[in-house]
Formats: sequence, structure tokens, C-alpha cells
Amino acid sequence: MKKLITAAAVLLFAVGIAVSQDYTVSNELGSEGIMIQLPEGAPNYHTDFGFGGLYDTVSGIVHYGAFSVQAEYKLMLTGQQNTGDTYKFKGEMKKANVWFRPAQWVELAVGNCFYQVTQGSYMNVYDDYTIDGNYGRNGFGATFKVADFVNIGLNLPVEQTWWNANDEFELQLNAGVDFSLLSNALTIGGFLKVKTSGSPTFGINASFSGIKGLYIGGGYTFRGTGIAYFANSAIDKERYYRKIDSYEFNYSRGNDPAHLIDLTVRFNFGNFTIAADLEPGFAEKNNHYNPFYAAFLFGMGITKQVRFDVSASYFALWYNNSDYDWKSRDRWEIYPRFEFNIGKRHTILAGCKIFVNEKDNDKDEYAAGFAVPISWKFTY
Repeated sequence: MKKLITAAAVLLFAVGIAVSQDYTVSNELGSEGIMIQLPEGAPNYHTDFGFGGLYDTVSGIVHYGAFSVQAEYKLMLTGQQNTGDTYKFKGEMKKANVWFRPAQWVELAVGNCFYQVTQGSYMNVYDDYTIDGNYGRNGFGATFKVADFVNIGLNLPVEQTWWNANDEFELQLNAGVDFSLLSNALTIGGFLKVKTSGSPTFGINASFSGIKGLYIGGGYTFRGTGIAYFANSAIDKERYYRKIDSYEFNYSRGNDPAHLIDLTVRFNFGNFTIAADLEPGFAEKNNHYNPFYAAFLFGMGITKQVRFDVSASYFALWYNNSDYDWKSRDRWEIYPRFEFNIGKRHTILAGCKIFVNEKDNDKDEYAAGFAVPISWKFTY
């Protein structure tokens, strides 16, 4: 089913470009550059040093009447550091979906990697919505505008188990609602994810942007998946090249549902931007991992064509056993980068990612390193 939907979306995208004048297509070529990882005890232990691979991503969206088609394909040259003979090409269709608007009050979606969200679940530094706030991600979706200030969404994921380990039929359904008030300055929304077996996941989010230059958002999720579980850092190649669109993704230590509190703020003043995210999580039981995520960003527009940003992020899984013996797995990351806009079509991004990552064991061992990513994006 998924391959059929993907093929249909790509075909419609190609046909749409041929017949439509309303489309946007971009191509991004990039690399993690030189990657160096120093394990604890270096130089006594092995040090990873090598080329961070290459990627080329073609993405676009085309609008034709009541239809919109979106697609993204990524080709990667991947491999192990210090073993150049293991590099190989890998291609993946990252995004393929079709939107249909049969009436002004309804919008239908089919495919993968689309967005049905509660607006208040957006996190500024993470630059995306929370894992559960993006309640509609793949499969079939429908959004209804029941009033000028109310949207209701329904989602039936295709990438689900359908039959559990006991050979019993299992169905998952997701739903969300968003209220836009005060001329869209205030949004209040909620979402619900239910299965025919197991406990539901639900949450509420809100955001306020009624003061010029200021954005505040936050919410609560019951039995949610923390951002710390999805610390998809490009410098960690094992996770970087792993698909995270499926809820199957987790650390090897497990993906325990938790009570999550989300807070985010962004303040723009002149050419400067300051933003911060915070998401602590509290597991329902002992012997479970408590996710924690915090991040800070500072940015400034140097000229109309050049921008500088630096972000610092911290991801952790805190473990509390029955004896209240706290342990954790941590990751720190600092990412300064420059963005150069050349004309209306070219964007060059260059920076340096510095990280300290705790190894997945109980020995409190850490590995540190950095990468020098660079990319060039051309918009047609």
C-alpha cells in the first residue's frame, strides 16, 4: 500500500509540473564534511576520522486546481569512517503525499510525511512540531474547517501493526482540533491517539503571538514520546540515516511513554533572534526512562544576504530504578552556522557541529567530536 501511494504521488507530481504554472522545486547538495570522533581515553583508544558522506535531496510541491502534490527524494553516499572501501549509494523517497480540496471546508491527504498538527506544539529551536503534536503524519488524513476559527483533523496511519503479537486485530486512529482566536494571535488545540488495545495518548497545546516579535507556546502530553528519543543529530550517522517517520524508532534502551511538558519562546528584535525550548518528561513507573530536552538559539542578520545562528542542545534519558538510583544517557551539541543567500535562488549553509555523546552502556563513557557540514540549495 505504501509503495503504491508513493508511486502515485510521484507520478502526479511529475504530471503536475508539466501542466501547472504554480510549483516550487529545489535541489540541495551537501555533506557532513570531515567528521572526527574521539572516544573516552583517546589517544589510547581508536579515533574515528573520515569523510561524512554526501547527500543530494530533490524536493518540491505543485498546485493544480483543487490538488497539491508534494515529493522529496534523497540520494546518499554513506559508509564507515576509516574504511573508505565501504562507501555506497543509498536512495530513499523521504516524502510523497497528495492533498485534495473538494470544498473550501475540507482537505483530504494521502501519503507519508505530511503535517496534521496542533499549532501550539511547534518548538522554535527544534524547528518542528512535537512528536505527538504532529498527530497526522502518514496514511490517510482529513481536515475540516467547521468554522472560521476551528479546524478538526482525523488521521488513519498506514504504517501501523494492524495485527498484534497475539494475532488480534489492532487499529490506531488519531484526531486533533485547533482553535484560532484573537485574529489568530492565540491558538488552543488538542490531540488524541487511540488504539483498540493499549492506553491512549492525548495532549493540549497553546501559543500566543499577539505581541510584536514575541512567540510563546507550550502544552502537556499524556503518555507521549519525548523529543529526546528522536535526537536525530546529523553527526551521529547511525541515527542520521535512519528513517524516523515511523513510531518504531527509539533508542536501544526503549521508548517509554511519559508525561511531557513543553515550553518554547522566541523573541525577535531588530536583526536579532533569541529562542529557547524545554521539554521535561516523567515516566509513569520506576525502571523507565525519563526524557529531557532543552535548547537555546541566538541568531542575527549580518546583512540582508548573510545570517548567523548558533544553537546549543541537550538531550537526556534519565533512569530511575526501584532503589531511586538515578542514571542517565546524555548528549550535548553546539551548532554554529552561517547562511548565505545569493540572489533569489541560491542558499549556502556552512557550520561546525560539536558534540559530546554518552555511549549506550552503563560505564559512564563519553565520546566527543565534531563535523563540518556544508550544503548548497538551488530553488527553481
